[in-house]
This record gives sequence, structure tokens and C-alpha cells, in this order.
Amino acid sequence: MNDLKNYNRLPYIYIGELGGRLLIDTGASQSLISPKILDRKKQIQCRIKNELHYIKTAHGTSKHKQVAYIKLLERLFNQDITHKFLIFNFDPDFAGLLGLDLLVPLNSRIDIKNMILRTDHANIPIRDDIKTYSNISAKSEQVVNLLCNYSEGDYYLAEKNGLIFPASVVLLKNGNVLTTVINSMEKEIQFKNSCHINLQYLDFSKKKEVKASKIHKQTIADNKTDQILKNNLKQYKNLSYEP
Repeated sequence: MNDLKNYNRLPYIYIGELGGRLLIDTGASQSLISPKILDRKKQIQCRIKNELHYIKTAHGTSKHKQVAYIKLLERLFNQDITHKFLIFNFDPDFAGLLGLDLLVPLNSRIDIKNMILRTDHANIPIRDDIKTYSNISAKSEQVVNLLCNYSEGDYYLAEKNGLIFPASVVLLKNGNVLTTVINSMEKEIQFKNSCHINLQYLDFSKKKEVKASKIHKQTIADNKTDQILKNNLKQYKNLSYEP
């Protein structure tokens, strides 16, 4: 897992329907969208067209054949906009990039002090999907939102030193994991949500044949997973989470 430097230092807006974070880049002439948009065509208003174009990066120039015409969310932009995005996977941390071809027509202004992307019709929060730090009260157990760069899926979360992360099975979605953390100290601790954690991927969809000699081990593993899930329910019960 990397150090999440892109999450912490660069301005972006979050659009879940488009796959997550869209970087605001005033140095880019055109807007980009990840190829994963092809998997979301049924969730958004999007037209894929064959259109030859070239993308120049620091690593060279590449040739591409498709673009996406996407209707942006009116609840976010407060106006009817369908914009052309070049389909290109420029960074695994982001679902896309908003370039000058969109920012200029919207008369966009980036208000860094208040973390808002301002247009003539809307004020769009910058990085509003994350809470970079959480304050964990002394001698308490609290639900937190962790930031990760793993692929979406189910994971086993191991216990971490310092603040205690009880062993649990967690669901990672859009780079976020909800789990519990325990502060056993006598004072409040400010916790960085992008801290390094150890996740082990669990694939519940695969069914493998187990030899007789391994049945006992498999049973122990299944019982352990079952116990972890039960502990999850106990930990989340009566806990509140403030996004």
C-alpha cells in the first residue's frame, strides 16, 4: 500500500457515481475518465463513442480510440452538463481528472482556504468524502473510516500496535473501510485515517476441494472467520460514526 500522498495533497471532488475521486488539474487541457467507467454505464448517463485521440504525458504520447460523453450530476453542478472525457487510466488513486476544457466554461475558481470548487452555479466541496483525522476519546472504542488503496472486496484486518484495531473482516469500497478502533490510553488521541494497516484479501466466491487431511484445518479456519464476523457485530452495536 502506498502512503496515500495523492489523497492528502491534491484537490479533487468526489462523485461516487463516476467511481470516486476526480482530480482538479488546471495544468491539463482535457478531462480524463478511467476505463472502469465502462462498467458503470448502467448507473449513469454515458455514451461511449469511437474517436481517435492522443494523450501526452511525462512518459510519452499514447494513442486511444474511445471517449465518453457523460452527463454530470445536476445535484452537484446545479446545471445540465454533458461533457466529453478521454478514456485513460492516468492514476490508480483517481477515477478521473477535470481539465481546463471543463473548468474554464464553468468559470471555476478553486477556494483552497475553504476547500470549495466554485462555479457560477454551484459550490462543490473539495475532498469532502474523507475525514483525514479522527479524535479518539480516552478509554473508548469508536468507529472510524480508514483510507486504503486496495481493490474493492472483503479483507481480514489484523490487530495494529498503538491504537488497537480488533481483528475483523471488513468491506473495502471506493478506497474506504469502516471499522472500530480502541484507545486504551488515559488521553484523547488524534488518529490519521490514512495510516498504514495490514489487510489480507478474502475471496468468499471461490470454492476449493479440500482433501481429507486438510478438513480439520479448514474447519478451524471457517470457525475463526465465523467468530470474527460475530465479534464485528458486537463491536458495531451501540457505536456511532461521525463522517
